[in-house]
Amino acid sequence: MPGNRFFTLLANDCPALQYVFTAEAFPNGLTFSRSSYATMFDSAGQLVWAPENLFYPSTIDASGTGLTKNNLVLGSSMTSPSGAVLRMVSDGTASGSHYFYMVDGHEVPFKGGAPYTLSAEIRADTARVIQLSLPAGRFGTNAYVNFDVTTGQYVSGSSVTSAGIIPLGSGVYRCWLSAPATSTGVVAAAAIILVNNNINSSRLPGYAGTGSGLYIGAIQTNPGALQEYHATTTAPFYGPRLDYDPATLQPRGLLIEESRTNILLNSSSLATQSVTVSAIPYTLSFYGTGSVTLSETSTGIINSSGAFPTRTTYTFTPSAGTLTLTVSGSVQYAQLEAGNFATSYIPTYASTAARAVENLYTTNLPWFNPLEGTFVSSVTQRGSPSGSIPASRTVCFSDGTSNNSIEHAFLPSGAHSAAIAAGGTISLSSSSIAAPVLGPTVKQGTAYKTGQNKTAMNGILDGGGYLSSSSIPSGINRLNLANSADGLSPLSGWIKSFKYWNRAFSAAELQKETT
Repeated sequence: MPGNRFFTLLANDCPALQYVFTAEAFPNGLTFSRSSYATMFDSAGQLVWAPENLFYPSTIDASGTGLTKNNLVLGSSMTSPSGAVLRMVSDGTASGSHYFYMVDGHEVPFKGGAPYTLSAEIRADTARVIQLSLPAGRFGTNAYVNFDVTTGQYVSGSSVTSAGIIPLGSGVYRCWLSAPATSTGVVAAAAIILVNNNINSSRLPGYAGTGSGLYIGAIQTNPGALQEYHATTTAPFYGPRLDYDPATLQPRGLLIEESRTNILLNSSSLATQSVTVSAIPYTLSFYGTGSVTLSETSTGIINSSGAFPTRTTYTFTPSAGTLTLTVSGSVQYAQLEAGNFATSYIPTYASTAARAVENLYTTNLPWFNPLEGTFVSSVTQRGSPSGSIPASRTVCFSDGTSNNSIEHAFLPSGAHSAAIAAGGTISLSSSSIAAPVLGPTVKQGTAYKTGQNKTAMNGILDGGGYLSSSSIPSGINRLNLANSADGLSPLSGWIKSFKYWNRAFSAAELQKETT
């Protein structure tokens, strides 16, 4: 009946899986990884650090796993209004200091000059005052605050730039302090100290304990200002970047980038300096209304393109050796990186800094049809792949190797391409579609079914190549978005959405879905 056929078509046109990256929440079911700091623009258009928590584990279990404890007793737990689990921590009755910090082997890197924030959720019990302290080895001995969680008062050490206490309900408070690191190095992320209810206590006091304690949990150390809490267990948390356009404040999607290094020093407010470069493409970028003069005789002065949030970028190939950058006026958040396009800002202080490559994947594919299917991704590129990156994969289904995969990507030429590998034999689309203009959103789609494979971009069907006749690989058990399974082919741009249907679209349907 026509009615039954109508509903069947509706059901078939609903994706079996859909990820949307332009909402405020990161989609469930995906694993994200990056092993370094990174920056992004938030929904207010502010340049901020990506979500991070360097303290692990952030929740104290009954045995204090992952923590070094001194003269403390762990007791019962409670659940905070935030959903975090807090543990009773009491001072032991022996004389001495009463504290805990991350166990040896859990040290994390701090960058001298960078601001950091330590926070924790606290509820008073038989004690009411707690001391939060950033590590003395990187912040000095005065980066601490004593919090009285019954009165809301706190007393700060002289190195603290700001602090606060936020009521969460049911007697639980989020206590926090911020301070700049005074040196670069690896050390435990923080110390939590009992101070015998003395709000004016010095750092790490000694006293004879009385068995009094507080509930403590949701511990976090992050770069920059106070962030939303992110739980950790056996490693630091370096979170995904749901990025925004700083001018329009519209969501741009999930930012995924290749590894890059900013070779300028003290980049937040750039001063004249010299750096060592190779004879390869570099991109200079900065905000502010000033200018930078490069010692390359063919380059001259790079003038600002406008005030923040406008970013000035310039790509050039210097002669190998020393390059001098002479600064005039306000040059903020400056970056000089090897590559033919600018990536997100990497803050530096007394030394250069790198941002690690990012990966996004899932190995939970109960919705995947091994015989036929269609997938469409919406992405925006920062630039075309170059150097050691063979292609920018936007979608890659695989068995974890390159021997069996179904994917589409951007080539170094910027052209769209799709590929199917079965048993190590690779078939490519003809890449007959012209390279898209960088900047606007691009929709790529691929449908697979033995003898009927096809691919399209922005409503244009790839008209040739050997893709159509290639075999479908077996053993597909992994989906990577904006990168390949080996992590060597990142998008360097924003992925806005991904859709999967467990049937192969016709050419007309694929063109319509990618328009």
